[in-house]
Amino acid sequence: MDAEVRLGLVSEVVALGRQVEALRVVLIAEADRAKAAETARGTSIKTLLAVSSKVTAAEAASWVYGGQEVTAHPLVAQAALSGEVSVAQARSIDRVLGELPATLTAGQRAEAEQFLLDKAALVDAQDLAKQTRTVLEQVAPEVDAVEDELSRLDAQRKQAWAGRSLVFSNDRRGSVVFKGQLPTLEGEAFKRLVESHAVSNRRAVEQAADRHDEAGLRSFEQRTADGL
Repeated sequence: MDAEVRLGLVSEVVALGRQVEALRVVLIAEADRAKAAETARGTSIKTLLAVSSKVTAAEAASWVYGGQEVTAHPLVAQAALSGEVSVAQARSIDRVLGELPATLTAGQRAEAEQFLLDKAALVDAQDLAKQTRTVLEQVAPEVDAVEDELSRLDAQRKQAWAGRSLVFSNDRRGSVVFKGQLPTLEGEAFKRLVESHAVSNRRAVEQAADRHDEAGLRSFEQRTADGL
C-alpha cells in the first residue's frame, strides 16, 4: 500500500468518525428530550451512559451537553451528521449564535448561522468560537460595538450559569476525582477561597516545630489540594 492510499484511508476514516460522533450526540439528545432513560430505566441519561458505556460521568455529561448544542440549530445538526462540520465546530457555532444580540432579526440569525457553517470549512473549532464580532460585522454592521460586547458578556454569563456542574467519581486507586465548572464570578471567588486556605496551611506547617515533614516538597498542585 503506497503513501497516497494510506493517507486516503486516513481521511476517509476521519470523515466517517465525525459522522459517527455527530450521530451519537444527536441520538443522545433526542433520547434526553424524550426522557427515554427515565421512562425505561428509572434513571438519567447521563447515569445510564456512564454505566452502560463504561465512561466517566464527565464524559457522559459531555455527550449530553454536546447533543443539546448540536441539535439546537437544524442546519448545524444536518451539517454535523453529513460530516461537513465536526461536533466541536457545531458546539462552537451554537455558542457564537448564543452570544449574538437579542435584537437581531430571524433573517439575520439565519444569515449568521450560514456564515459560520461556511467559515467552519476554513477554521477549527477554537477559532470558530471567536467569530462573534466578525459575524456581526457581516450580518448587522449597524450594531454598536459597546452594545455588542455587553450583549456578548450577558449571553456568556447565562451560558456559564446553565453549564455549571460538579461531578465526583472514584478512580478505584484510593482517590476521589472531581471535575466541574462555575461561571467566572463564582469560580474566581472559589479559587481565591481555596488559595487563601492553602497559603494559611503552608504558613502553619512552616511555623511548626517539626521541620522534617514534606512541607517543602509539596508541589503547587498538592498545596492547592491541601487548601480544600
